[in-house]
Amino acid sequence: MKTVRNQGDLAALINRIKRVRGQEQPLWGKMTVKQMMSHLVQAADLPFRAILPDKSSFVSRTFYKAADLVCLGDAQGSENVARI
Repeated sequence: MKTVRNQGDLAALINRIKRVRGQEQPLWGKMTVKQMMSHLVQAADLPFRAILPDKSSFVSRTFYKAADLVCLGDAQGSENVARI
């Protein structure tokens, strides 16, 4: 399996990125080259962030808590439910 920790694999990835010029047509999906590069940078950066910013609000926290109670029947274990 390829990994960025392997110098050969990393060099191949860097060379592939350097060949991108911006006029390429997507083979699938609708992202532009700029959007895809931004997506890849954000995805690669995510595991290295110490703390993610809390973008929730009082309304969303209240809604999720109520949904937990309705869907799960109790508050126990609802902290283990993944939220998007």
